[in-house]
Amino acid sequence: APGRIRAAIGQVKIIALRRDPADRAFSQYLQDLGNGHVRWSFSEHLDAALLQCGKRFGVLHPFLEYGLYHVQLARWLTVFGGQEIHLIWYEDFRDRPDETLAEAFHFLGVRDFRPDMSRRFSESRAPVVVSAAFVARKLGLRKHLRRLAPASLVSLVRRHGSRETRTRQVSPSDRRRLIGFYRTDIEQL
Repeated sequence: APGRIRAAIGQVKIIALRRDPADRAFSQYLQDLGNGHVRWSFSEHLDAALLQCGKRFGVLHPFLEYGLYHVQLARWLTVFGGQEIHLIWYEDFRDRPDETLAEAFHFLGVRDFRPDMSRRFSESRAPVVVSAAFVARKLGLRKHLRRLAPASLVSLVRRHGSRETRTRQVSPSDRRRLIGFYRTDIEQL
């Protein structure tokens, strides 16, 4: 893709947003849990993903590989170099949004402006009863509910059938395993 983009467009400005790979993996797990794609614990999911590395595409692969940033960015940096790519860490954006946006705007050469950062969107939610959400997805009940039920009922089911995941955290032992998996890649960044 980088070579085709270079050939088609020429000079470009690319922004790559990265996240702590352990947090990224846990966030993806929570999203998959909320969407009914998985029904096991994060630790069990991590065990299965470590065994599945590099194999068949699915919920377990490329689950961990998405966090291998050096591998992904090396292709882009080879084609575009460091002058056309601006790297941002999600944690910088979350903790210092005004400063991080100002740097991105400067890189893009656009006028600085202040977007409304007071609201959060698309926050992940996890089902209260994981097995019920898994079965509902398998049977297509969620899709039918959204299509046939009034919006107020869909909202009610979402509110009472799931909970926010913002307070959920990776266990220390799983974080150590993820750090071990990503260590070599991060050292190359």
